[in-house]
Amino acid sequence: MRDEDKPFIYYKSKWSMKIIPRNVAGWRYMFYWMLPFFAMVFGTIWVSAALDVKGMDDQKVLGIVVSFFLILTTIWAIALIRWTKNRSEIIDMDELFALKRELDRNKKSTRR
Repeated sequence: MRDEDKPFIYYKSKWSMKIIPRNVAGWRYMFYWMLPFFAMVFGTIWVSAALDVKGMDDQKVLGIVVSFFLILTTIWAIALIRWTKNRSEIIDMDELFALKRELDRNKKSTRR
């Protein structure tokens, strides 16, 4: 996929990363990725409200439901990051900052 066609921009740095939609296609893909997340949230709310397990404490049931939700959310987030990263134009911020520092040094040395 050419960089012009990629729907996301991936800003990476030494300790951080940021993936943002680049165009309409990127926003559409993010909408599609959020649908399963909202389904998980509302499903968890519905299950925790409707679940009445005999012989188990309510806190244990809620703990199981929340744990399951957190596991699903982690899997969803990892899949989202990997999928968007493969469809992103990658911008290395460390390289840009190094280039800026070098240009600033060259600018200062030519002023003297």
